[in-house]
Amino acid sequence: MEVLRMKSLFLFFFGKFLPLPPKLSALVSTAAAAATTFTFWNNRPHIVWPGTLSGNGASALGGGGFERRPNGTASFSAPPGWSGRFWALTGCAFDPFSASGTCDTGDCGGALRCTVGGSPPVTLAEFTLAGSSSGTRTSTT
Repeated sequence: MEVLRMKSLFLFFFGKFLPLPPKLSALVSTAAAAATTFTFWNNRPHIVWPGTLSGNGASALGGGGFERRPNGTASFSAPPGWSGRFWALTGCAFDPFSASGTCDTGDCGGALRCTVGGSPPVTLAEFTLAGSSSGTRTSTT
């Protein structure tokens, strides 16, 4: 299993440092011809809400968004061929019953479970996982 770890706020990925959302850290584990596990941890002193979207019609990991308290972690498996993006929503106030609200950064239409991308200002980490017969690619925007 190959493990890719954060270096400051960059992911070291196949010889390159790629920026991730500034308030969200990620650990990515892969095994040949198997699912890829994305592990998110909040290393900030306040709550962060990771937003997620799938780019190829697959289910969004984490249901589109979830809450991470300080030092909290969450892991999700993505199958070969999965494509999607992650970003941090910060400064949010969500209604505990409807999960609707607003965020200072990365807001996705006032919802905790995003169905649209985060509005600026936001930094995205975007991944496209190859099928079982080739390597893994990534891009950031």
